[in-house]
Amino acid sequence: MLGIHMMFLLGITTLGMFCSLVLTVQFRKKMLAERTLFHDIFDYGRMCIWTVKLDKTIVRLNSYAERLIGVNGSEVVGRKYDEIAELCSGWQEVIALLNDALANKFVQDKEVMISSGSGERLRTFSFRTSAIGGGRSSAESGRIVLIGMDIHEHRMSQDKLQSSYQELEATYETLTATQEEMQRQFDELVANQEKLRVSEERFRLATRGSGAVIWDIDPAVGVYFVSDRFYDLLGYDRSEIELTVQGLKKVIHPDDWADTERARQACLNGYTPVYESEYRIRRKDGAYLWMQARGITRRNGEGQVVRFAGSMINITERKRYELKLEESCRELEAACEELKNTQKELLENYEKLVENQDMLRRNEEQHRLVIEASNAGIWEMDLLRNKRFYSARWFELLGYTKDDHVSSDILDNLIHPDDQETVQKAMDAATRGETELFECRYRLRVKSGEYRWFLGRGKALFDRRGRAYRMAGTHEDIHELKLSQEKLHQLAYYDTLSGLPNRLYLLKELEGYFASSEERAAVFFVDTDNFKYVNDTMGHKFGDQLLIEASRRLSDMIGQQAMLFRLGGDEFVVFMRSIRDEAEAIAAAERVIAGFKEPFRINGTDLQVSVSVGVSFYPKDGRAVDEILRNADVAMYNAKEAGKGKYVLFDPAYLRTFNERIQLETQLRHGIENKEFILHYQPKISLRTGRIMGFEALIRWNSPALGLLAPLAFIRIAEDSRLIVPIGEWVLAESCRFAAQLQAEGYGQLRISVNISIVQLMQEDFVDMVLRILRNTGLPPEHLELEITESVSIGMVAPGILIAKLGRLQAAGVHLALDDFGTGYISLSYLQQLPLTTLKVSRSFIAQISDQGDDRSLARAMVLIGRRLGLNVVAEGVETVKQLEHAKQSKYDLIQGFYISRPLPEEEALSLIRSNKVYKMC
Repeated sequence: MLGIHMMFLLGITTLGMFCSLVLTVQFRKKMLAERTLFHDIFDYGRMCIWTVKLDKTIVRLNSYAERLIGVNGSEVVGRKYDEIAELCSGWQEVIALLNDALANKFVQDKEVMISSGSGERLRTFSFRTSAIGGGRSSAESGRIVLIGMDIHEHRMSQDKLQSSYQELEATYETLTATQEEMQRQFDELVANQEKLRVSEERFRLATRGSGAVIWDIDPAVGVYFVSDRFYDLLGYDRSEIELTVQGLKKVIHPDDWADTERARQACLNGYTPVYESEYRIRRKDGAYLWMQARGITRRNGEGQVVRFAGSMINITERKRYELKLEESCRELEAACEELKNTQKELLENYEKLVENQDMLRRNEEQHRLVIEASNAGIWEMDLLRNKRFYSARWFELLGYTKDDHVSSDILDNLIHPDDQETVQKAMDAATRGETELFECRYRLRVKSGEYRWFLGRGKALFDRRGRAYRMAGTHEDIHELKLSQEKLHQLAYYDTLSGLPNRLYLLKELEGYFASSEERAAVFFVDTDNFKYVNDTMGHKFGDQLLIEASRRLSDMIGQQAMLFRLGGDEFVVFMRSIRDEAEAIAAAERVIAGFKEPFRINGTDLQVSVSVGVSFYPKDGRAVDEILRNADVAMYNAKEAGKGKYVLFDPAYLRTFNERIQLETQLRHGIENKEFILHYQPKISLRTGRIMGFEALIRWNSPALGLLAPLAFIRIAEDSRLIVPIGEWVLAESCRFAAQLQAEGYGQLRISVNISIVQLMQEDFVDMVLRILRNTGLPPEHLELEITESVSIGMVAPGILIAKLGRLQAAGVHLALDDFGTGYISLSYLQQLPLTTLKVSRSFIAQISDQGDDRSLARAMVLIGRRLGLNVVAEGVETVKQLEHAKQSKYDLIQGFYISRPLPEEEALSLIRSNKVYKMC
């Protein structure tokens, strides 16, 4: 029995232990689930939760806090929160709350605005602090917890609600106050409704019937109203033109915009009572119309413009002729009309001549008065008897006086031989009744023997059988007008410098050919290489002479088989008509490239200038004029990209590259406007001491669309577009500011190096700009070093100009370095003339150390050259121990490269220099 009893007790005990074990497992699972739930809430709620120790060491950050600050929790746990850069830069108020909590100053629902690490704007949080792990004070607890709730949307909603309530109250009061006024105005509106309807109807009828464009603008809105006549004249639909000042600017001729905008602003600003302007505006078909615009303003009691309205009329025809020609034509038409009436009277009285001598006498007197009063020469022809009559004024216009005895021989063959057929055709058409009037321009030989231009107009009289028996008319001297028209034609269609047809002539020629021919043609876009440098260094007169000589050479090379045009600047276009095949155009392009290998001799100076040529073909590469020219221009751009002095045939694939470049240039302009550039600084280390001797400033473009870009991605485009000038000035100013800060902190031995583009160096005010920035930043000149890259561009610059500018900078105390030495084309004799202080050996030579070995390296030779010239020598791109050993053995003065440090943001560069670090040099 005892044994059974013991077994029973043992079973009960075992069962109890099993049940206890089951309960323990279930409790642990529940605790684990609760802990998981707690961590999910802790990490993924929109609450910022920190736990810190009394010594400011971070114990825990939840995931939301990590995202806000922009750090990884594993990197900051165990560090003191006031030593973390991300917290110090934008979380000062939160750090202050933690400091107060450590001093037993806890807060409840403290609102703070902070910025997040993800780049968002400031957001509002409600913070509370407390001690955990024991009593109330931090001394008892050992830890502090900070919890921040994101209440930004709630706070914004409260602000908006409060603002809306205030606006509602103000609106209600305004409505109440103005109710009676609105009733009175409503009564007046009803009374004047009929008057307004009649006035509007009159306005509509006047607008439609006047032929003028009526316009009106409310300056507060900035949108124009224009009448339908505007669209009738220009051929646009209403949706095709943006009726704002900027929208109208797009259709107004660029040469006229400044004047009309100046007149408009003068009226709006009250300087003139009436706005008056004449300008050209582009129709939908591309043609331009001359418009005359007038307008006046209406102002309120404070003098502000509340209305600006007026009209425009089409004056294209009037602008085509000079005022003198219009006046003369009006006088001539009046005289002809009077002569027509007189002739009619003479015709009616001709058959009564025998019966009524007195009436004939009066008619003859009237005719004589008309002839004597007219400024034009009067002529009359009896076609049946072949007799002619000329007024005294007719002879005066030919240079004869009453004392001259004019014989019939003198009057024979007065018309210029080239005009005789034209005059005869016009005369025959008038005498046959094919034209109502005889009208013709022709040249007559005057007394001096020269030929002058005249305008002849006349009318023929016909008998009952329809036969012309008499003809009379006038002729007027239009020689000066004709010469003016020819001169205007020359100015409109020919380049004044080279005498070649210009862009307008080119467009007219291409449009005519493309509209009438399907035969193949080729268009060459020719651009002289590095012409801007010639202009900047040798002067504009020298550049103009070069363009004239280049024009002559191009004309000789293309011969009679093509036309040559100058678009402006250093750009030319060659148009080859009716080519047999593309090989014919390619041969011509090769002749052009080869023809420019011979140097130009200008003012005793030999100058080697190449050209880049882009070729497009009609109709393969397009049928529209702008398309053909654009494609030739794109091909020329690719020729320049391929190394210049080449020709390239258009390929559609080039458009993508060209458009990407244009887009990048546009984004670069926006980057300048939006201040998207930053500077990184790479330290330069002394091989002798291992200490930092200075920094090189290196630009980075922090583009929102493209990301962080290194200089190689955009500097060339910046130089080609001249955007390098404002960018370079900003880099210089920021670098000098950084260096001046180092000076103020006591690091007086450091020098800042800044890269300078040759485009910047060729600016007339470059030296003045550098000295001005040094004055403004307070940086002593001896702590600035300008680095100029050795390139083919320096070889294009006149030595005297370059040396003079560099000499001024050196005299002021600025140090000068030649960057990438060994990769350019500068001769040693030229190098000796430059006032340099430093040579920077190109990283390409330093990189050869690992491949060629130290003994064969050209980098060692570079050091010897620098020593011979008395210059400091810097090794760029040191990235390995072997390269560092070579630099030390070759006795370089300074080194820089990734082996020492990458380029650093400003804050990291400041931290590095403040650490007073000494590098171990092998």
